[in-house]
Amino acid sequence: MLEFMAQETPPRLGTTSYTLLGFNIDGSSLGNPGIAGAGGVLRNHNGNWLADFNRHIGLATNNMVEFWGLRDGLNMAPQLNYSHVIIETHIQVMLDLLNAN
Repeated sequence: MLEFMAQETPPRLGTTSYTLLGFNIDGSSLGNPGIAGAGGVLRNHNGNWLADFNRHIGLATNNMVEFWGLRDGLNMAPQLNYSHVIIETHIQVMLDLLNAN
């Protein structure tokens, strides 16, 4: 099971007592809505590359594609045997929704 805590300044990778998976996500659409895609990079607690992902989404808004990236990254975390995740994104609405529980 993944544990969530959304905050603006997460702990630095490698500074906690448990192993963290960090991932950066981004999405883009040509127009809003428009033809869109999302992707991300997953790194271990030392910042080393573990995996990456991307997907063509079709017609979507900017915020929708960011959430697709979040979903894809979170789905990969258990496959890599990680339960603590740091998510880096620039979308405030995503942070607000994660903090709302």
